[in-house]
Amino acid sequence: MTNGPHIQPDHKVAGTLSSRILLQDISFISVRAQMIGAIKSGVLRYDLHKVMVEWSRRENDIIALFPFGLTVESEGTNKESRPLRVAELSVAIRLDYSLVEANGPVAAEDVPHLIGTLGYMHSWPYFRSDIQYLTTKLGMPALVLPVVLSGEVQERVLISELPISPGEPPIISQKSKKTGRKSTASKSSRDRTA
Repeated sequence: MTNGPHIQPDHKVAGTLSSRILLQDISFISVRAQMIGAIKSGVLRYDLHKVMVEWSRRENDIIALFPFGLTVESEGTNKESRPLRVAELSVAIRLDYSLVEANGPVAAEDVPHLIGTLGYMHSWPYFRSDIQYLTTKLGMPALVLPVVLSGEVQERVLISELPISPGEPPIISQKSKKTGRKSTASKSSRDRTA
């Protein structure tokens, strides 16, 4: 599968292979919260955007980028009013995995199902926590997103593979000036957020 279209991950395929992948690292590529308008009523609701996951693989190392997004809306002041956009929040999370092939190779067509499902399940608690924190920082009531079950992932995620050119490293390493800690970002995610 190279540079193919986005597909929906199948949690049943992922479930049979979950012991064949190890999570190595979780890092935050970007976190953004922006107030757009005033809250017109005390009733707020949210619209969770579909996550368009991109991933790449070199041998048994896999990098996946999960760009979560959410819109907060305030209900209008009367029944006929449309909801008003109040805030846009986004969190892009990078996951690094290693495939375990002790019992034979993982079929190439199964990898996106594994990454899409497990990656969402691994990154959702971080996104959920950030949304709760960011909404309070914007002066809104804390938005507590629900816990997610693996069977729900298929409707929330689309995933596609990004090809790696021959000779191009899949990871660009950088040191953080603030913390001095090493952080990594794939070239494609760095280029999109720059």
